[in-house]
Amino acid sequence: MVKSEKMRLVSKMKTFGISRNDVTPKKYETHILDDSGKVIRVIADSESHREYVTYDRIPNELVKAIVSVEDKRFYIHHGIDIPGIIRSILITFFSLGKKMQGGSTITQQLIKNTLFPDWYRNNTFRDKMKRKIRELFIAHRIERKLSKREIIEYYLNTIYFGNGCYGVQTASKLYFGKDVWKLTPGECALLAGIPLSPAKYDPFRHPEKCIDREKFIMKKMYEQKIISRSELNEAERENILLELQYNKSLNEKTGKCYSYFEDALVSKLIDDLMKNRNIKHSEAMSLLLSGGLRVYSTENKRLQKLCEKYFNDPDFIPDLDKEDGPQAAIVIMDMTSGNILGMVGGRGKKKESLIFNRAVSAKRNNHFNTISCFFERTGFVPDKKNGISIMDMCLAYAGYESGGNVKDAFLYKRVLNYKDKVVLRNDNKTYEMPEGEFVHLPKLMDITLATDIWSFGRTNNLLIGVWAGYDDNRTLPQIKEYYSFTQKIIKSVIENISGDGR
Repeated sequence: MVKSEKMRLVSKMKTFGISRNDVTPKKYETHILDDSGKVIRVIADSESHREYVTYDRIPNELVKAIVSVEDKRFYIHHGIDIPGIIRSILITFFSLGKKMQGGSTITQQLIKNTLFPDWYRNNTFRDKMKRKIRELFIAHRIERKLSKREIIEYYLNTIYFGNGCYGVQTASKLYFGKDVWKLTPGECALLAGIPLSPAKYDPFRHPEKCIDREKFIMKKMYEQKIISRSELNEAERENILLELQYNKSLNEKTGKCYSYFEDALVSKLIDDLMKNRNIKHSEAMSLLLSGGLRVYSTENKRLQKLCEKYFNDPDFIPDLDKEDGPQAAIVIMDMTSGNILGMVGGRGKKKESLIFNRAVSAKRNNHFNTISCFFERTGFVPDKKNGISIMDMCLAYAGYESGGNVKDAFLYKRVLNYKDKVVLRNDNKTYEMPEGEFVHLPKLMDITLATDIWSFGRTNNLLIGVWAGYDDNRTLPQIKEYYSFTQKIIKSVIENISGDGR
């Protein structure tokens, strides 16, 4: 490189204005929590399975293991490891770019993964060398701005650990089923060995290779006097392979499709993000999949499971084994708040995510005049053109029973981002009930039409609404069981929640 070209490149690097934000992870997975605060679903795109964890929560053994295999002079150099760089350049040069020897420091790897995310597309020798030179300049600047602790923290939250996992916390949960700060020294060494080649050292697909590398790293840490002989012996006694096999089996079982509640929640979140932030559908979807959101949903896990159980039971759903049997949907609502606690939008086992959800999308406008009286005292204005769903009917019922205190049905309470800032919040407002004498609706009520059955049951606080009918608006058969199974479901739900004080 001639002197003028070198000066021009240096000048260009000075104008980069590299900041802390430039080297921090940009994509995070979204967690959906139930009404008790427990995570019920993690959603993310292919690059967002990341849960951020601060340095103080990362085991010292994991930091030491990573440093021992990735950059043993990390605490000595200032972003550039001269011996490593020379070795890397020589091997790359003499192989004409066909071989890339690992000479990058942890700082350079952080830069590569954050500032040059498409580095793997640099296929030519010229492109690879150009990127390497840029990494050198930027690494020196980064080391002047960030502490070693910060660099390690950002690095361990950025690197790829295979199977869609980015960052040590997500990897720890996937492979060991626990938070990263609970890992043993042996487990830390195993994780530290994956980034070199996530495909080759995949703990699920190649556990033996992964265990061999874990042992290699533990011995290397012992040789570098990072761990003691007793710690090495203890790690050798760990049965990590058995734990990996168990967590592989567990993840295969839990990798199921969304529930009907989650279907409705995802659709609602996208709509609200579009309205609240004035963004397009694709942008809202991207924010949901990679924005690191924490969604506090209204789902009650026990009630949701109860609904799913009944809708998969032939004792409750007639003709369950027939493809053309009548469809059904159920909604459980807290009448004091409008919160939806459980929902199922179709009979039988759900096999796909984001499918037609009859609880919210099966709009019926048949015999509208017959049920219009149901809305007269609620203040709820139904959509006469497009029809009403069981969710709408439950809202009208709850609005009536609450004296106008319920104005909408809610699937979530609030949404926070990964910095704990509020993104969305639901604040319940009230209807103004028409004047006149107030009469409570019956605790068990049916609206039976030729094509639809609407059944309701309530406790002190909870409302259960069930709809039954055909998707194509066919007339229901004049068979008693078709007119009784909705109430059977409602009574069974009430019996199961009678001890909850609701």
